[in-house]
Amino acid sequence: MEYSDSTQDSVSVLASVKIHLPSPTGYVYEESVLMAITRLTTECLSACVIEYSELRIAGGGVKECHGKSAWPPDRPKTALCTPDTSMRVDNMGASEVLTNIAPGYSKTKRFIVRANFFVLGRGFQAASRFDSQVKKEISDWDEGFTVIMRVRPRGPSMAWRKSNSRMKYIGSKAAEADLTIAMKNLESAFLMMTAQIGTPQAYAQHRLGLEGNIADAMTLTRCLNSVEAYLFPKFICKRILKRPPKMGVKRHCTRFLIYLLGIVFGV
Repeated sequence: MEYSDSTQDSVSVLASVKIHLPSPTGYVYEESVLMAITRLTTECLSACVIEYSELRIAGGGVKECHGKSAWPPDRPKTALCTPDTSMRVDNMGASEVLTNIAPGYSKTKRFIVRANFFVLGRGFQAASRFDSQVKKEISDWDEGFTVIMRVRPRGPSMAWRKSNSRMKYIGSKAAEADLTIAMKNLESAFLMMTAQIGTPQAYAQHRLGLEGNIADAMTLTRCLNSVEAYLFPKFICKRILKRPPKMGVKRHCTRFLIYLLGIVFGV
């Protein structure tokens, strides 16, 4: 990292100026201003880290936490925590002990996501047959190349496998894939599948995870953008796609084939 001359001069001054600090044992030692600032900042951040072994929660509040704590007893009970622990929010009452907090579950949203997966899966299959741009995009993928799109932790999933130079929708049968797109929870999948947010927004909000080559993921994104342009009307495409393709007579004919032969008959 490069710094400006003024920044380097300031750092040099802080590093060169010495101060005398007393230790708890009475010994006076010399330390630079820069080192003193760094040490005090580190100590303050370390005091905010708390290890919890049990968390008592009622609604949005916390009553009691058991474990080793460096947090002063007279401070508000809010803290930064290590990744494998829970966060103490406030000092409200509690009546229940929660150790494993599971994500929300909705049968309605799960059904809607599964139905959209079915339509999108067959739509991509048909587009790889009737749309020349999609054919060109997937031409670099090897035969047998498999793509899975799933919802974590135990949500619906769908998969495609390249066969005879086109993508074949295989439902949720594939266990392993060359490229996996994982939506972090059912709520994120619901927002995407109902066209409330697009792929760029979902990625920016960290709602998606990727396992595989990022170049293949970009290829898949371009293909799915083309498929969504066929499946959704224009006013929705403007909201979820950065550059909706122009729908001429040829593309409208392709849309008819995708809806009739692809989604209905699975061709």
